[in-house]
Amino acid sequence: MKEPTPKDQTQQEAAANPAAPNMDQAELAAREAAAKEAAAKEAAAKEAAAKEAAAKEAAAKEAAAKEAAAKEATAKEAAAKEAVAKEAAAKEAAAKEAAAAEAAAKQEAAKAAARETAARPKPAAAPKPASGPKSAAEPAAEPVVEKVMRTSETDVAFALGGLAGNNAHGAGFLQAALEGGVHPRMISCTSGQIYWVWRYLQALAGGESLETHLAEQIETLQPFGQRDADLMHMALFGKSGVFRPSLFEWPFDVMQNLVRSLDAVSRAGTEVFWLKEMMSLTPARTLVPLFPDSFFAEIAQAFNETGIGILFNAYDPREGLEYVHANPSALAQLGIAPGGRKSWRSRTIYAEITPQAVRDGLWLYEYGFEGSPEGGFGALDGAYYRPVLLSELSCARTIHAVRPVNRKWLGPLPDSKLSLEDMKTEVAFNGIYAAERDRILMVNRWIAAGILRDPRFAPIEIYEIEVETQRSFFDYVFESMEVFENARSLGHEAFSGGLAPAE
Repeated sequence: MKEPTPKDQTQQEAAANPAAPNMDQAELAAREAAAKEAAAKEAAAKEAAAKEAAAKEAAAKEAAAKEAAAKEATAKEAAAKEAVAKEAAAKEAAAKEAAAAEAAAKQEAAKAAARETAARPKPAAAPKPASGPKSAAEPAAEPVVEKVMRTSETDVAFALGGLAGNNAHGAGFLQAALEGGVHPRMISCTSGQIYWVWRYLQALAGGESLETHLAEQIETLQPFGQRDADLMHMALFGKSGVFRPSLFEWPFDVMQNLVRSLDAVSRAGTEVFWLKEMMSLTPARTLVPLFPDSFFAEIAQAFNETGIGILFNAYDPREGLEYVHANPSALAQLGIAPGGRKSWRSRTIYAEITPQAVRDGLWLYEYGFEGSPEGGFGALDGAYYRPVLLSELSCARTIHAVRPVNRKWLGPLPDSKLSLEDMKTEVAFNGIYAAERDRILMVNRWIAAGILRDPRFAPIEIYEIEVETQRSFFDYVFESMEVFENARSLGHEAFSGGLAPAE
């Protein structure tokens, strides 16, 4: 008998189970429904993808349109700015041209006023008092009172204080004096004001205005018009014809200090102060003066030849002595011979003006103390010791004290090291000045109260012309035309009676 195949078995099972075909049909229907559902989902997904792509395309078109609009707006704004800039440049050029014309007119007027002033007769020097011992019956003058003794000629005197980049303040005041035809009988000056008084005397004789000289200095010393760049340039190259950094001398100065420190260490034994010795290696000299000898000679000659009394000071730290250098007119008005001293100021020696004296009056701390008194260090800039010479001008009835700082600290108190260094300078300048100022004002009060009735004495009015802006520590490096103009305005105000005297 033949064995049944799997197909035969399946047919037999189907014959035995009549419901099997119906089950196959249900499964097929389910599969067909699932296929339709999958097809529907796929169609829906494609439709969604198409919509998303269309949305992205629309968004991209919208973004492109916005970007194009933004570019167009930017282009219009740039064109507008360019037009405004051109208009501003045109206005600035016109303003500069007008300012140049006005400056030229002022300069010409100043020269005319200077020539007119120079043509006036200079005040005669007061005769020196007869030499010889005083009689026992003649009482010695009171030290404070002697300072304000009235001479036969009383007029106006200028006391100019110098301070680095604030020297433009004194220059502006002197320019106002030139323009106003105010002729002083005496001028005291310290530090950089020595230079500006020299230029003032040249302008009196018809030379260039002080404004012109200052503008040339600013252009030379600030070539980039940007403080950091200008300061870096000055640190590397210094001021042409004035000073340079001690780059070449520095290694030798360090070696000299090293030898001294090693000697100190060898002698100190176990008591060596290493921090002190290490810090002592840094040289005192950081700058080298470049003024030619002819510069000092020209200033000395100009000062000695003028009929205006000229004084400036220098300080010798080795002897603790101040030297007040005076021209013949000033010595005569002071009634003192070269080498003499006042009884009330025994540590001040009055001396003649020489080229070396001018060098001493301009000798900065930063130059160090190298060289001999002939051509090198002889004494320090006197502004470090007495920044304004006031009492020597007591032969005048009116003193204009032109100070490179303000008596008050302007603005917020210091919160940085730089501001603190600036405050140290200003406090020192104010404290030294106040002593002389207050002594003169005290005599004024004695006269007003009837305590001092000697007819040889008269009150002295002091008009203080002070810097009215807070200059920072680094501003001492750079001169400012704004400072010059402000001082010129204050000078005109003082000469016209617009300022009240100190009280």
